[in-house]
Amino acid sequence: MFTGLRISILSLLLAFGLVTAPSAIAADPAAPPGFNEAFAANIPFSLSQGTTATLSNFQANCNKGGVSTFSFRVTGSATGAYPGTFTEDVAYSFDSSLDAGSPAQGELFVRGRLIRYEASFELLSGETTVTGTKHLITGLADTTNAECFESSDTKSAAVRAFPTLALSYEAIIATGSGQFRVAGTSGVEHVIAYPPSDPSTPGRTPYGFFGQEYSSDGTPPQRIGPGPATSLTLSPPSATGEVGTNHTVTASVKDASGYAAAPTVVRFTVVGSTNTTGSCATGPEGTCTFTYTGPRLPGADSITACADENSNGSCDSAEPTGEATMAWLLPAGSTYGKATGGGQIPHATDPNTKVAFGFHVQNVNGSLTGSCSVVDQTPARNLQIKCVDVSRLVQTGTHATVFGNATVNGVATTYRIDVDDIGEPGRGKDTFSIETSSGYAAAGVISQGNIQVHSQ
Repeated sequence: MFTGLRISILSLLLAFGLVTAPSAIAADPAAPPGFNEAFAANIPFSLSQGTTATLSNFQANCNKGGVSTFSFRVTGSATGAYPGTFTEDVAYSFDSSLDAGSPAQGELFVRGRLIRYEASFELLSGETTVTGTKHLITGLADTTNAECFESSDTKSAAVRAFPTLALSYEAIIATGSGQFRVAGTSGVEHVIAYPPSDPSTPGRTPYGFFGQEYSSDGTPPQRIGPGPATSLTLSPPSATGEVGTNHTVTASVKDASGYAAAPTVVRFTVVGSTNTTGSCATGPEGTCTFTYTGPRLPGADSITACADENSNGSCDSAEPTGEATMAWLLPAGSTYGKATGGGQIPHATDPNTKVAFGFHVQNVNGSLTGSCSVVDQTPARNLQIKCVDVSRLVQTGTHATVFGNATVNGVATTYRIDVDDIGEPGRGKDTFSIETSSGYAAAGVISQGNIQVHSQ
């Protein structure tokens, strides 16, 4: 019914210059098919025929010699690339002073030229939703193409699909890959009758036919919005940095077609030498950053992230994830330097106990020598730390940091010592701290002793 109409409409539109030939726009590889669809709703004449479509909100105003108006909602079936169910709200009017017909005797029967046709529709096809609007293309409807009939118990409206009648449409196709805009033309043909009273009585139910066929303008569907997250990558995927500094990773979240995904929260988990969590929210570019502070001793971290699509505050198995690693290295050492000292610092949890220490480290032209000993005799600790070697000495002014290998009660570990030479004598001024990769830590202002940091 509509094939010839489609060709005629497109030919006329091109001839009148109301549309232009589609330009060579590259198709998005994830774009859905174009919208070349047929809508049909057959409303049965009686209840015994069964219901294949629905009609509601019917309003009619037949006006002989003037403008007649109609509106209704119709639901029916769609066929084509998007098979499913459509619902359309229609409002139109025609002018019987233009191309008017003659009324039948005793009845109000009016014909005229369609001057307005507005409609909005929604099509549900599986997980795909198509929503759009239609408008009359003015300047083409120049013949009689609409009519209405009114008697004591029935109102009827009809629009005929003459070749000179055309509607333009714009629609948005929403799929799992995003949202896409399509446009084109649509023909229309319907005859609908509606008894104004007692619609439950057979023979007095709404009945008729409603049909439209959509034709794409030939331009591939154009992306207008992002889809849900389907992949997540972290950058850099691997990195190194100095202990105690900050590390930043960038999450890039994309949809199924490889474009930036819709804004989402990315949740991070860091385990290893550092154990922490955090989150960031992606923007229009589909990216966001997460920064955390690394450990004070050398080590490595595993960083994982997920796109929290369902916003439940956790990473679920179906949500896209990304991974990265971070290695924490010793900083560059000083070429020359010397740090010595010994004394006591208060115990953090037992004010009646002191932590005793003594150390010596020297760097001459990159040749490191040194030793250390720390004794913590609290009942909970009762441990001795002995430095096996010195792997790095870093001096900045009166501050020195020493790294190396040690034993804690004979068990191998690594250590970091930080000292500050604030005054002479150092009691109540100088500071000493030590921490090991096995978990021991002590720090404070010395209560006895002295610390000296020398540039040579």
